[in-house]
Amino acid sequence: MSSPLRVLLYTEAFDPKVGGVVTSTRLLASYLHDQGVHVTVTTGTAGAGTRVYPFAVERCCPAERLQMLVRDTDVVHLQTF
Repeated sequence: MSSPLRVLLYTEAFDPKVGGVVTSTRLLASYLHDQGVHVTVTTGTAGAGTRVYPFAVERCCPAERLQMLVRDTDVVHLQTF
């Protein structure tokens, strides 16, 4: 059996902020997760957020951590304004 596809979604805005980018990123990550994709959302938005997600959310990653996430990912998607 092959390992699941690994997708990294990068967005400047995510929960607890509100807006179209936040909503579309959350919907995309949830859909991909439901399809069996391993999803990680990285965001510049600090704070704990208001929800618990079935996918990983990394906040305010240092450059070294972001580089590691990119190296260990099959697809990187940038979600911007």
